[in-house]
Amino acid sequence: MVRHRDRRVLALAVLALAAACGGAGDPGVSVSSRAGDQRYEGSFTVLESAAHGPELCSAVAESLPPQCDGLPVLGWDWAAVEGEETVGGTRWGAWHVTGTFDGERLHLTEPPRPPQPDDEEVAGDSDFSPACDEPDVVDASQGVAEWEAMTQVDGSFDSRELVAAWVSDPAGDGGGRFVGNVVVVPGAAQAAVARIREHYAGPLCVVERDGPTAAELAAVQDELTGEDAHGVLGTILITATDERRGVVMASIWVVDEAAVEYADQRWGDLVELRGLLRPV
Repeated sequence: MVRHRDRRVLALAVLALAAACGGAGDPGVSVSSRAGDQRYEGSFTVLESAAHGPELCSAVAESLPPQCDGLPVLGWDWAAVEGEETVGGTRWGAWHVTGTFDGERLHLTEPPRPPQPDDEEVAGDSDFSPACDEPDVVDASQGVAEWEAMTQVDGSFDSRELVAAWVSDPAGDGGGRFVGNVVVVPGAAQAAVARIREHYAGPLCVVERDGPTAAELAAVQDELTGEDAHGVLGTILITATDERRGVVMASIWVVDEAAVEYADQRWGDLVELRGLLRPV
């Protein structure tokens, strides 16, 4: 069945990305070429182990010692930094780095600095308000538990019709009114309500609008991990669908002109590239 992402799932995804990367700044805003002397920067965990030299971590396995598989960084000198930790021959710590990017490695151009507090992942659209002004209610006692149970039932959502699904807490602190929200393609609302009401009777908004369906976004997400995309975009570090905005977000090390042109020609506005390293 189609995966549906509520407020908590999206928040966890954003927090996980920010923690893994140490924050990568304003993602995908500036576009630069890999060639020449263009410098990039960002705050990351840097880790070296017996398996590899110093690398910028796109994700960190929280073992002891931690592990990561990231971007090799050339010119790294542990004697020139402070605050690293060492366990069992593995060294790591968090720093702000600046250097040039050759497509496979970061070449440091200045000494690492402490991580920057403004290097925080931008969450994007965080509006999870109800999709309608007056949610329909059959049984006001039903809420999140019944909604979550409903989403686990095969056939509750038709992926060919579903555009987006989320839950609302207008107070934003867990104490507001729970509302289940579903957006479907034009002409599909009546059938969607009938399927949902078989299992859920709480507050509900079902609205219609044109846009890519959840199934179409899932197909794009699958394509992003394919060999063709990898050859142009490099390693896809993380992907996530934002069904409310109708895009798939893909994080790569550097968003350059070739990556933007490839994504635009292949997927148009369905893909939003985000660079973990941002141009200086």
